[in-house]
Amino acid sequence: MKTSFNFFIIAFVIGAFANVNAQTEYQLPSIKSVKGKTYQLPALLIDAEREGTFWFEHPSNYSGIYGNGVIGIINKKIAIIDLYSKKITFEYPLSDFVNNDIAVIDPVESLMGFSCINDTLIFYNNEAENITLAKLTRDGLTLINKYNLSKENSEKWHRDWSVFSTSVYEPIIINNDINLLRISYKFSYLESSFYEFPHNWQFNISKNPTTGFSNISNYPLRYKQGNFGMMFIPQRVFNENKNQLIFGYPADPEMQTFSLATQTYSSVNVKSYFQTKDIPFIAKGEKLGSEGKFKDLYTRDQYTNLIYDKFNRCYYRFLRLGLEVTSDSTCTWCMYKKPLVVMILDENLSIIDEILFENTMYSELNSFAGPEGLYLACTGWNNNKSKLKYSTYDILNWHDQKTLKSEQSPNVKCYVKDGFLKLTGSDLNLPETKLIITICNTAGVWVLREIITENGIDVSSLSKGLYLVRISGSNWSSVQKIEIN
Repeated sequence: MKTSFNFFIIAFVIGAFANVNAQTEYQLPSIKSVKGKTYQLPALLIDAEREGTFWFEHPSNYSGIYGNGVIGIINKKIAIIDLYSKKITFEYPLSDFVNNDIAVIDPVESLMGFSCINDTLIFYNNEAENITLAKLTRDGLTLINKYNLSKENSEKWHRDWSVFSTSVYEPIIINNDINLLRISYKFSYLESSFYEFPHNWQFNISKNPTTGFSNISNYPLRYKQGNFGMMFIPQRVFNENKNQLIFGYPADPEMQTFSLATQTYSSVNVKSYFQTKDIPFIAKGEKLGSEGKFKDLYTRDQYTNLIYDKFNRCYYRFLRLGLEVTSDSTCTWCMYKKPLVVMILDENLSIIDEILFENTMYSELNSFAGPEGLYLACTGWNNNKSKLKYSTYDILNWHDQKTLKSEQSPNVKCYVKDGFLKLTGSDLNLPETKLIITICNTAGVWVLREIITENGIDVSSLSKGLYLVRISGSNWSSVQKIEIN
């Protein structure tokens, strides 16, 4: 894969820099579609007046008394963002969520799971091992009920089962049921016996949780044939349109569907084009200390997340491609240094397209679906030298793509003068129009991302040479070239 991809980059560079100041492409050379499509990546900027980076933890779609948008946890607060006004329309500190003068979510740091349906919120507290249901009101949050799942109160049901939630596996409400993950702590995930047990459960909230649990799903066969190390936590989404639960697994292309109407399973092999070989097992007896965990996370392919897009009726499955360990490899945000593949699947789990981001600034765990497509959270965790100052998302608007020509984009061009990158053009309207500038080297590795002002962006700290500049508006983007002397 690397040989052909490097050839693609070299060919782009030879042709692209014949005229340094000309507008050329709409896509960086480090982005590749299996179907050969070109995707614009317009940008969403959250609250431009509020400097400081933040991203949703546990993001989910919201529709309720505060309008429509996305709800999640930001800086220990529940927050709602309106995707059209690009504003945070509601904030509520979790520390203020009290009942009879007792904090309901305490401590905040132990909040492991969160999701929302209309104005009903569901929290999972890791330390206390409880589920909390709350109602979102104009005055904040009102407690609906609290379910204690701790071992001390679970003599009558699976006390050999541990807590169930991670940032990629939220507890969700389906009709009158709470659906959740529970995994066995009777066995280590390094033992094959671990994978003989179910991993998905649900209980009816009108019943006593000690008697209301029922099994939903089990691990695929390949998980029972060897040990995948730390790749044991599956992903799960709910398709309300088809009344199905969909499961994905970190180390297996297989995906499972479970019909809640018929209580039946089906399995589909959804292997990425970019996964060129089976994900290997951990060798028997191999120790997963700090070095082993690094190797486990860094060197192997891994399916990392699954998102259902109810607006466009599709799924986004994410794959991180393994990298070779070198003498200068480090595990600082090692997962985010791996190339990212976004698989777009229809509701039957057939592949619509796959997009490879060979050099990425995105976090799939903080991304979400919206009316325009997939909102990719730009965290920049793979680049410690370039600090992001604002919270932005790139929008993969795959479902409404058009063949783009230069005359169809706004008349905006970039140039460098006195150490500042500036824009010019008849369609330019700064500062009213908030444009996101992403500067990359010729291989597509990003080095700087900023909101551009009338004064431009200071690029004096960048090394001399040729760069690619992606200019992103709210519904368009284009890639141009600059030379820094």
